[in-house]
Amino acid sequence: MTASITLKGLSVVEMVVFARLFIPSEMGVFFTTLLVVSFVMLFGQTRIDQSIIRQKQDPEKSMNTALTINFLVSGVLFVILFLSAPFVAWLFSRQDLSQFIRFLSFLAFGSAFGLPGVLWTRNLRFGISRIPAFIEHLVRFVVTILLFYQGMGIWSLFWGKLLGFVANYLVLWGMAPCRPRFAFDRSDATELFSFGWPLFISGLSNYFIWQGDDLLVRYYWGDESLAYYTLAFSLPYYLKELVDLICAVLYPAFAKVQDSHEKLAEAFAQSSRYLAFIAAPISMGLCVFAPQIIHYIYSDQWASAVPLLRLFAISFLLAICLGYNWGSLALARARTKYLMFVNLGTVGFLATGGWFLISQYGPIGGAFYGIAQVLLNVFLAGCFIIYQELGTLSYLKEVWKPILASVVAGLLVLQLVGPFLTNLALFMAGVVLFLGLYLTVYFLMNQRMLVEMIEIWRMLLRLQTSQKEG
Repeated sequence: MTASITLKGLSVVEMVVFARLFIPSEMGVFFTTLLVVSFVMLFGQTRIDQSIIRQKQDPEKSMNTALTINFLVSGVLFVILFLSAPFVAWLFSRQDLSQFIRFLSFLAFGSAFGLPGVLWTRNLRFGISRIPAFIEHLVRFVVTILLFYQGMGIWSLFWGKLLGFVANYLVLWGMAPCRPRFAFDRSDATELFSFGWPLFISGLSNYFIWQGDDLLVRYYWGDESLAYYTLAFSLPYYLKELVDLICAVLYPAFAKVQDSHEKLAEAFAQSSRYLAFIAAPISMGLCVFAPQIIHYIYSDQWASAVPLLRLFAISFLLAICLGYNWGSLALARARTKYLMFVNLGTVGFLATGGWFLISQYGPIGGAFYGIAQVLLNVFLAGCFIIYQELGTLSYLKEVWKPILASVVAGLLVLQLVGPFLTNLALFMAGVVLFLGLYLTVYFLMNQRMLVEMIEIWRMLLRLQTSQKEG
């Protein structure tokens, strides 16, 4: 977990530095290219790696089949991406986009090259699985900075991305506990696809859920608007990725108790409580301090992102606190069609409500669409699926408390010190005050949680003491 959090920290630093080096229009071109490439790459995400994680027998044989399938699919996607680049450039009314897309078309092989890492996830060795990604971040950051100061301009972003990709998979295959080879077994392929195809459909729709609004913003409003939209989305999204790391740990843990209804319900309720406790103050803090965050961290050239950041922070607060890890629950119970149907429904809402809001109101409309999408997913899908699998929605009795505590703390800070946050020192003091108010309000509402956390802290201290004595 420490390695994963470090990676997310590097992502934040990278975004901050790049936002200061490049103007919004340049970042917008880079983001547009990534949107196109990631869309095509999505068709290579067969998701059969999730099936390998669930297998109880030795998975090495089926990994050979998985590698063969993924590599063939990736090769086809590479050709499609390379040949379609001029058409995409014409569609977005930017002819130089074609050369950028072709330059990054090699990223299409990512799903094939990344397959050996699935064994680390299967064996809950999450720390070592993050090392290749750490190398990728480091190489991308260093290369981009060095080339920028060599006068490469926007091309430094693309060279950094490509060389980081190469470094990632060279390290991964060098460290991998098992290096699959090209082979094919029809029975293995049938088993892998039977579990993975609903996840593939889900993943395809998931692209439109998370990036379809970006495409609409870029198509209707241009590169610079996309840059503001993406930067405002990035900070709450890092919070979402942090939660996804926790859920990635929860999926194998849920899978181990998938046959015990009582244990599964208990694990889900407890994990939801702690996710809400962590996510609520971070999301609300991003909303309250959005002007200061943009001014002091990203610079005033990104001031147009402030209202967007506030709205995105609210949508992520609702999404994460209201039973976000129902997806891990569905995977553990092998209910992959749940994910597929929910995501297809969300894509339908994007194609109607999302399209209208973005085309008419621009990036702000996209941010409001995000809030509406979250509310629909939570109350029409998430609660239904959780109740179907667990027979209870008791987790909701706890998750409202951190939401309310964060809202109360945010409103108090805005009223008490909001007008006085005029320099960096006062900004930091305001953050400390906000966190103190949040913890005070929350523990007044939930003293049992305070006792539980104190016991966990004491247990960790005893464990540390025993390790030192040993």
